[in-house]
Amino acid sequence: MKPNFYRRARLLSILTTSLLVTPALRAQSTDKAAAEALFDQARSLETSGDYAAACAKFEASQSLDPGVGTLLYLADCYEKSGRLASAWATFHEAGRLATARAEAERARIASVRAQALQPQLLQLQIEATPPLPAGFELSRNGVQVPAAALGTPIPVDAGTWTIRATAPDHQSFETTVTLQQSGPKTPYVLRIPALTRAVPSPAETKSAPPAVVLPAPPIPKHEPPPAARDEPSTDADAQRTVAWIVGGLGALALASSGIFAVVANETNESSLDHCRRDQPNRCDASGVSLRDKALTHATLATVSATIGVIGLGAGATLYFTAPSPASHGESASGSGLGTTFVGVRGRW
Repeated sequence: MKPNFYRRARLLSILTTSLLVTPALRAQSTDKAAAEALFDQARSLETSGDYAAACAKFEASQSLDPGVGTLLYLADCYEKSGRLASAWATFHEAGRLATARAEAERARIASVRAQALQPQLLQLQIEATPPLPAGFELSRNGVQVPAAALGTPIPVDAGTWTIRATAPDHQSFETTVTLQQSGPKTPYVLRIPALTRAVPSPAETKSAPPAVVLPAPPIPKHEPPPAARDEPSTDADAQRTVAWIVGGLGALALASSGIFAVVANETNESSLDHCRRDQPNRCDASGVSLRDKALTHATLATVSATIGVIGLGAGATLYFTAPSPASHGESASGSGLGTTFVGVRGRW
């Protein structure tokens, strides 16, 4: 660890705070507060027995501020509401997150709860008659099912499921399946028949009479075609659009640089709790790990700042070098002798 690391991280934080860092941190703080309020409401609803509303609040809280604890409460709520497959999957997700965060006790709880639900799961296995037509798509209650899931028993919650299969130029197939928790726990197999073509085959279309093609109306000689008149303006607009996109990406990179710098600063300060006060560079394993993470974020901040500056410069260059509509007008009027004069004019 270089002695001047702490000074470099703090300097990066100061330089990038003006580039949307403060609004980003404020939004993050607001999200945490909202997540906490939603979590408290969910606990209250769960206590009163309104599990459907409680689960929705837990989901919203988790989306704003992901955490292992919220996932465990959400999985428990799913189980109490009878959504055992959702509970099983959420317990597994909580276990993976707890393991990644070295929260061994929570990982153990999630594993035990998931294993307890395993024998109670309902499974739906969807099979399709091969060969599948090009562009074949399958959905379950409006959510697309990947082709790799065909033929595989998938845990699902009890209830009614609408299965729909579609393909271009083919008639769609739709059916509903109702699974009850009290039913058998062996996989329910649903076979989708081959889809029927909905349009004539290529051989049939060849026998159709040829279409009558009417000639296009003549273009007056004194007026150039519309496409020729609009082409320069279109090119200039396209260049300005690219300039805004490149510049916007540069600004986003600079904002990311600021965030990375702040995270690096906070992580480095956290590492000091695991280091000797008289020798700050002598740390335990946790302190070394935190400082490695802080160095990674500081490097990301530097790279993002460089990319951001390049992006803003490239965007400004593209914008200023885009020809204006007036310049194209001058070019058209000055071409009487067969020479085209292209004017370059920049505006902000």
